Amino acid sequence: MARRRKTTDPPDSVAWSSYPPQQSKYWLYDGPWVPVDQIPAATAFNPANIRPHEKPLVRLKSVSDMLTEAQANLTKIIAYYVDLDERGVDALPWEWAKEKIREGRCDPAEPNALHYAFCNAYGDIARLKAQIPAYEAVIKGIEPETLPLFHWNG
Repeated sequence: MARRRKTTDPPDSVAWSSYPPQQSKYWLYDGPWVPVDQIPAATAFNPANIRPHEKPLVRLKSVSDMLTEAQANLTKIIAYYVDLDERGVDALPWEWAKEKIREGRCDPAEPNALHYAFCNAYGDIARLKAQIPAYEAVIKGIEPETLPLFHWNG
């Protein structure tokens, strides 16, 4: 039997342009900050797939609650994302992560908590930008004005 050849993956690129902002290496290699209004909405949110098993009135209430929660979360995430850009490490909620980054105990070739916070906030904003219109479409399709037989007293 012949010896196996050792195969190695090619080294990762060290250019930020090789990565999308949803990946921590984009932020590790000093990718430019993306303004909130330029973050594209995520894909794959279809209103027909949001709680289709529920009865219309129950679905209306649950999706309305989900919409309210998503709008509140979007406001919080946007504020956090902007705060991360303005204050950097000081905006992180974890003291241990702040200390680790300030003291240089992080591997400079690997993403740290700040990079992960940026990519998670970016991804959350993109996801919520897609979810909110999907929730609104579900609500608009279930409202009593569009389904008049809900209040029919025949």
